[in-house]
Amino acid sequence: MGVSCSRGEDVLVLAGYHNNQVPSFKIVLVGDEKVGKTSIFMRYFKNQFDYSYRPTTTVSIENVVKKLNVPEHAVVSVTIWDLPGTEEVDLRKSYYKDVDAAIIVVDASDRESVELAGTWKQDVCNHSTITQNTTNNTDVSYIKADPSSIPVLLLGNKYDLVEERERLEIERNEKNEDEESQSNDKNQTESEERKKQEEEEEEEEEKQVWRYEDQQIDKTEPVPEEIQFLQDIAEQNGFVGSVAVSAKDPDGSVHIAIQALVRHLLERNLKDSAIKRMHAVNIKRKKRNKNVKDEQNEFQPLKTVGVKELDDLFMECNGAIRLTGQLTEGFTEAVKKFKKDCYSTDMIDTHKASMEDCIGGIKQTLLEDQELVAIDDGGFLQLVCKGKLLDEDEKSEDVKKVMLTFHSEILVCSKAILNQCPNIDTHLSKMDGMILNQCKTLPDVLSQQEQVVTTRNIDHVQYVIDNNRARIKHARNQASECLQSVDNTYKKIKASLLW
Repeated sequence: MGVSCSRGEDVLVLAGYHNNQVPSFKIVLVGDEKVGKTSIFMRYFKNQFDYSYRPTTTVSIENVVKKLNVPEHAVVSVTIWDLPGTEEVDLRKSYYKDVDAAIIVVDASDRESVELAGTWKQDVCNHSTITQNTTNNTDVSYIKADPSSIPVLLLGNKYDLVEERERLEIERNEKNEDEESQSNDKNQTESEERKKQEEEEEEEEEKQVWRYEDQQIDKTEPVPEEIQFLQDIAEQNGFVGSVAVSAKDPDGSVHIAIQALVRHLLERNLKDSAIKRMHAVNIKRKKRNKNVKDEQNEFQPLKTVGVKELDDLFMECNGAIRLTGQLTEGFTEAVKKFKKDCYSTDMIDTHKASMEDCIGGIKQTLLEDQELVAIDDGGFLQLVCKGKLLDEDEKSEDVKKVMLTFHSEILVCSKAILNQCPNIDTHLSKMDGMILNQCKTLPDVLSQQEQVVTTRNIDHVQYVIDNNRARIKHARNQASECLQSVDNTYKKIKASLLW
């Protein structure tokens, strides 16, 4: 009995499963009597055809290991169950346990047979079950299978009869055309001159209206009505596809059709497994990125060296370094939020627009009797709209929203940077000078300690000091860059209001 890969078994890896397990599929052949299920069964497994008809009274089961060229030259095990067409419902239920796919076989030349295909598909979907083991693995129960997980192929057998009908119809039409042509010749009573005139007119009409060569250019033969009906039934009833074959003819059509269904099962399971793996990887990556981001955002104080005088100076620097990082990140996020609001209100075309574009977008949103101006506030700017903003006006609401973000985010951060960053730079510069002076007496301080002083200890202390001083210098540069960013924003807003 096949094991459905869609039910959480081993995950497919390229051409096979974990532990070299060969993927196994169970497929059932169902349909009315005399449609050729057993002939399909025999053609696929033994490439044989029995011209005598013997009704199937018991289920036939055959297994074969096949190699598929796509995908990845996979080797699969296929077990096909040939079910009797008159089997009782209760027995069919037992045959549908753990089924991976179904093939509904119909007589393509019989319209009534094709019309019953939907009923057979519903029978498979309604009665398919999945084996479910209990926790102690001693008792076995069955649950209803998800119909969407079982692909069902509509296989129209006896296509040779359809081709024979088409051939007879063509011969009959050709015969009728010959008889009609002969009748026209016998009944022709016109004079030679009239006859010649009519022939010239017909020839001229033929040249202008129809040519044999025209019929051969980009023309395809019409689909037989039986095949079109087969396709329509497949589409109406949600079959995974429809194929017309002839078990009687050793043309390989039966093999190709079933191999295509097996390939569909394998590719679907490969895709499902790949999606599961990608989902697991994405979750793991998100967790890792979150942890890394949290570690990066978490402030790391300056390291100590075990010398009280130096460690006290380092501790005095920590507050300023932390504040510098907060101001830098706060101003960046404030600008992003302001641009995001401008973009969401259609004032700019992209959230990556410049500050000038944002101010210009606000100005364009205002009415003719309104004007946007800037007022100095603590070294930065407040945006003020001269003219009444109507509460019921949608544009006025957008302007209020954007200006509120500007004042609560950019203005607040900018004023904090203007007030704090000069003091931060002064404080860190003073601390760095004191650390440098303290380093001059470091050898004497270390020698006065009770612990043994080695070259390795001195090198380690010097390494920590150098790293701490580098972080102090970086914080001072950050403070300077923050001040420069605020000044540039100030100038951009001023320039935008002058345009």
